[in-house]
Amino acid sequence: MTIGAEKQFDMEAFQRAFEAREADKVLEFYSDDLEHIEIDDGAPPKSPRTRSGTEFIRNAIESMAENDIKLYMENPVVSVDRAACTITVEFPDG
Repeated sequence: MTIGAEKQFDMEAFQRAFEAREADKVLEFYSDDLEHIEIDDGAPPKSPRTRSGTEFIRNAIESMAENDIKLYMENPVVSVDRAACTITVEFPDG
């Protein structure tokens, strides 16, 4: 037994579930008390959009699957206690 061994976040498995838009599998990677932070044109770094809980993630992924919206994860960064990436969204009309 290794004392102090840290479990590494499986970004590849998370990416497969996310890009396949499988909400149940994606949510296996989240804790119920998650804090989700978004930075984009409408929410710059000085005032990012934040949300708590998993229901909004489920709703977003299910909605994207229903509307044939594709998701791509790029630039993954994984550390002991957090993970981050860039998400590209592709709408059916291009």
